[in-house]
Amino acid sequence: MSWYRGNWAMARIIGSALAAALVVLVGVATLGRWPLADVLAESATDPLPGLVVVAAAPPEVAGYDRSCRHGHRCVFGHAWTDDVDVAGGHDGCDTRNGILRSQLRDVEIRPGTRGCVVVAGTLDDPYGGGVVGLADVQVDHVFPLSGAWSRGAAGWSLQRRKDFANDPRNLVATTSVVNRAKNDKMPGRWLPATAAGRCGFASRFVEVARIYQLTITKAENAALTKALAGCPSAGG
Repeated sequence: MSWYRGNWAMARIIGSALAAALVVLVGVATLGRWPLADVLAESATDPLPGLVVVAAAPPEVAGYDRSCRHGHRCVFGHAWTDDVDVAGGHDGCDTRNGILRSQLRDVEIRPGTRGCVVVAGTLDDPYGGGVVGLADVQVDHVFPLSGAWSRGAAGWSLQRRKDFANDPRNLVATTSVVNRAKNDKMPGRWLPATAAGRCGFASRFVEVARIYQLTITKAENAALTKALAGCPSAGG
């Protein structure tokens, strides 16, 4: 009888351990759409130099509205305005065409536009490595405008927000497919597919976050740190 009781107790202990392990496995399986961010958050490194790192994303700040149509807030100014105090501002050409001229090759300019309007060119996509023509090119905000709004930009002046939205340091020409996939995702949720793309993206993201003192989360800091660790001059 004592032998039976002893083995029954041992079976209960083993059963409890197996149940606990199952709970852990279920938890891992349900980390959500961005398991990389959640896992890295548990082992995030020290903040990258100059970055403002917080434990979790701040609550969403009301009022974000990019549209400049009548009745809308136009919080980052008119798209691609030249009325900015960053590189390329007040040069007589809109920001988008300035980015296309600087980041595409074999560029062709429409006559009579003071050298501004790009009508053809080829992009070696810095994110994915593909080669596309102008029709398949979009300009990405490396640090998304929607993310910036709730991480500090809501408290800026309109001029500073316009500068941010048109700052060449925060703008990268990429393919329309990649740009749609990235959308407004932060580094814990999206990184370029190629190693070179991750290096370039992470370096730019860190630079912009430093300059504008925009907060990032521990998970995002960890994702950026990991991306930069494999770069020729890692660490930002």
